[in-house]
Amino acid sequence: MESAYVVHKTLLNEHTDSVNALSFSPCGRYLASGSSDRSICIWKVSSSRFIFRVVFDSQINALLWHSVEKDTLICGCEDGAVFYLSDFSPTGFAGREVRLGVKDTPVFCLDLEPNMRLLAIGVGNEVHITKDGCLPSYTATTKLPHPQYKPQIEGRDCRIRPRSIHFYERGKRLIVSYLNHGVIAWDIDSMTALWHILLTGYSQTNTTVFMSRASSAVYLDLNAIVINTLQDGVYLFKLGSTKPVRKWVYDCEAEACYPLLVSFLHDGKAIISGSPTGSVCIWQTGSDDLYQVLPHSGERIRAWSYVATASSGKGADTYIKIWRAKYCLSSCTVLLVRS
Repeated sequence: MESAYVVHKTLLNEHTDSVNALSFSPCGRYLASGSSDRSICIWKVSSSRFIFRVVFDSQINALLWHSVEKDTLICGCEDGAVFYLSDFSPTGFAGREVRLGVKDTPVFCLDLEPNMRLLAIGVGNEVHITKDGCLPSYTATTKLPHPQYKPQIEGRDCRIRPRSIHFYERGKRLIVSYLNHGVIAWDIDSMTALWHILLTGYSQTNTTVFMSRASSAVYLDLNAIVINTLQDGVYLFKLGSTKPVRKWVYDCEAEACYPLLVSFLHDGKAIISGSPTGSVCIWQTGSDDLYQVLPHSGERIRAWSYVATASSGKGADTYIKIWRAKYCLSSCTVLLVRS
């Protein structure tokens, strides 16, 4: 590994509650942050200057910059609302709503397939797929079936909750990571499950435990998926396989109340993940080695991008850190890690 990360900027004083989502613009110049304080803030990365705020009726759970439409941000809210935001200027912005026909149902995750212009939305216990940019009064959507596996785990809320979604095969298939129901690859045309990853472990009483998934990330060039669990660590799989290639273990007991994100770095040579200690870990995919820890003063890390990280603190304890590579690969001038 030829790079190490140091703090570039710390962003303060704009959010008053936990930051739930971060997303860098495709050009790398802007960072959008979404919070439980019901606002989205847009920052200029080079100067760490706050430049724009949008306030909503409920908290922001998911953010995604559009990869085709210039300076367009897609956001998902706790009340089920999904918006396209664009044309940001000192006098305002343009907003378009994706009307799914759901109300008071949280949006958990988003993904965009730019070639086929498809948008996937994880909302409540459902995953909707709609045409990107086609926004009549109510948007026609395709809904994936519910997982057939039904966990019965004492003391755990086992409702269906999609936490991460990823298109592949040019929009013909969608990988959904569920909180309690494993990771399923769906064929969109036939609405059938192609494969299903269901991780299990053992409790202190040596009984089988079904692990919750915090999030996942897909790297198509490596044909790989990485999964961050809420229990014990990070797992790397080849797409289509149910046997992990590698596992990285947390060095402390996890608390299952915080979502822990994960993504690929350096063309798949490294993985970055949140951890129960509040630090961000960078792992080398080719070994069991922990490459670097990005400390965060004990706050749980709930979101990052590019590499940016944010705390789960509230009020004056809310902050965002942007990290830069101290040494850069010659072929990589900008690191982009989508949340």
